[in-house]
Amino acid sequence: MIYSAQLPRAVLSEAESISKSLRAEELVEKRVITPEWYVSQLLARQFVDFIKSNCVTLIAELEQTLISKLPDYQKAHRDLFAAQIISSAIEMCGKLRAHLPTIRVCVDGLDAVRKVRDIPWVEIDWKALGEKIEAVHKKLMLAAASILPRLEQIPGSRHWPEYFGQLYSFLARESFFSMARGDEELFTKTFPPLFASSILANQKLREQLKDRDSRMMLAWSSGPIEDIVALSGYAMLFSELDGKAFYEVVTKTWDAYLTGFEDPTGPLKAVTATLEYRTGDFFMPARDLERTTWQQNFERLLRDRGILQDRYGSFRRIEKPVHPSPLIQEVARAGMMMEHAADFFLVDYVMPRLKGADVTYPYTARNLARSLSRNERSATADKSKDEIAK
Repeated sequence: MIYSAQLPRAVLSEAESISKSLRAEELVEKRVITPEWYVSQLLARQFVDFIKSNCVTLIAELEQTLISKLPDYQKAHRDLFAAQIISSAIEMCGKLRAHLPTIRVCVDGLDAVRKVRDIPWVEIDWKALGEKIEAVHKKLMLAAASILPRLEQIPGSRHWPEYFGQLYSFLARESFFSMARGDEELFTKTFPPLFASSILANQKLREQLKDRDSRMMLAWSSGPIEDIVALSGYAMLFSELDGKAFYEVVTKTWDAYLTGFEDPTGPLKAVTATLEYRTGDFFMPARDLERTTWQQNFERLLRDRGILQDRYGSFRRIEKPVHPSPLIQEVARAGMMMEHAADFFLVDYVMPRLKGADVTYPYTARNLARSLSRNERSATADKSKDEIAK
């Protein structure tokens, strides 16, 4: 009967031992006198020990077998080997992060079987496990950032995956979520190489798709540029929201990039023209879906903090946002339905640098600029009234 339960080997060994003891007890006592709850508790304890040892072993193997090799590969510029390790390890980390809550629920169910507290029990430090996984994940992201620009220079081949695109996607997502977690160190170390890689990716895609339909070529090749401008906008919003230095990192990176041009307005005009065209284009490549995920997560974060009202609930707007920043107040008033994160970057960084230039901005950016200007005038007028009243 115990073999049909398909128990893990460690738990099965305990079940076999208990079964032998019960048979001996039945021979001596002519009946089984050990209560069922006691047997269940022994098995549950062994199951918890099995789960803990496997979680610890998986994380240890991840560090010792995979991550320990990364420094040598990075120093030797064996970037394909490093990329394969990083890709596999990120996938493993993702699975551990995704399944850890379910594992914890399972262990809580097993803990409920425990009836007698004086029997030693296996304790699992879930916080420490989670922190260990996050630490490993952070190491992988930093390693990915260090090799990403070099990966673009390696010619593609049918003999290995598209590591550059794969790691680019990982880093772009991590740049957003590092801001959501308030991790300035990780964002500072990942955004500049991601920025450089987005420029390279745009150029690479334009070359690969030059013989395709122009609309398709522009939609697919502009993805990395749209990513980096959106992340620049989120950096501004998260900096306003939490008082972090994300936006300082972004502006320094853009400034350093533009100093390499005789006319620094040229790249900004090209970016603006691309965004203006894409705003009215309903073609939706994969990167659009990723940016939608960022938007949904940002709105969810604001709702969790009580700053943004659920758009699917009451239609009553929040008249007095609970955050002092005018930018966050603007998001709280309208949500992210009418503006995109990129618009905030365009209004704050690009528009002042292209002042007087013959440039057409996306209509969402124009609307945002008008709204912020109107709110600023209203705030100034209110302040004047208060001063007169005093």
